[in-house]
Amino acid sequence: MKIYASQEGRCQNTAAAFCKGLLELEGDLTPILVSLVRKDDVTQELLEFNKSQESALMAEMNRTLMKIMNSDEDLYEVITKVVSEEDLDSNMINIIKDVGKPLSLLKKVRTIFPIRFSSS
Repeated sequence: MKIYASQEGRCQNTAAAFCKGLLELEGDLTPILVSLVRKDDVTQELLEFNKSQESALMAEMNRTLMKIMNSDEDLYEVITKVVSEEDLDSNMINIIKDVGKPLSLLKKVRTIFPIRFSSS
């Protein structure tokens, strides 16, 4: 078993403590840290998410969510075009079905709770 941790000491100690508890090990953290916690350059690359990839992913997700939320297409139909129903939890399916048409729901919520914008 190997646990990946950043170069930061507290992260390495936390990883070692996690291993100790998970594997029910006895003794000091140092031998666990040396033998089970990986903290080299390759590990660091795995732990760091490329910021340009993150920005592109966030922008794509934002566009997709805005498109869905500004649509009056049934949310269940939209979701099941992309995700298999077997991959969704039954509670999630119920919530998606309860939402129905997102734009209609947002309009209904806005009439119940009027949003007031202030210049301050």
